[in-house]
Amino acid sequence: EADRLFRAAIALDPGFAKAWAGLALTHVILPEWSADTMADSFPIARDAAEHASAIDPNLPEPYAVLGTIAYAELRFATGRRMFERALALSPSYATGAQWFGEMLVTEGEQAKAIELARRATRLDPVSLVVRDAYARALSHAGRDAEARAVCDAMLSEDPGWRGCLGLVFDLAIGRKDHAAAAAALRKLVAGSGP
Repeated sequence: EADRLFRAAIALDPGFAKAWAGLALTHVILPEWSADTMADSFPIARDAAEHASAIDPNLPEPYAVLGTIAYAELRFATGRRMFERALALSPSYATGAQWFGEMLVTEGEQAKAIELARRATRLDPVSLVVRDAYARALSHAGRDAEARAVCDAMLSEDPGWRGCLGLVFDLAIGRKDHAAAAAALRKLVAGSGP
């Protein structure tokens, strides 16, 4: 639906940079949230991001999209520069901070990843997706008790949140707490949500 609406906006105004940026954002996350593949979605995301930047080089979203694609292609230095540019343009861009933090986890930069995830959480404290990324950054850094506390708070709001149920399962397995792992697994199998 987002794809359709952004394309309709572009048809009405081909110079509307925010619509191009929205199309780019939509396609860069589709492989994570749907059956679409990176091979199908990323070329659309890249083209739309480049188009948006050509119209308005001060939008942060296209840089976050291009950073995500660069990381997926293992071009870490380029990805880093893209995210740094996005956040320089808009320090309050929560999604940019969240995504950059997630990418830095893959590079093993846990302290910076936690800092960015915490920043994203402060900027968008209601988003379960952002808070889930914060919990994962904490967990990757071995700060399991803090990660569990973030997840417990989220699960009190949405008991079926699969991201945290999976993390709670992983943490329980790590502690060899099989009863807690089994309880989380039962909720995962029966639950809903991302």
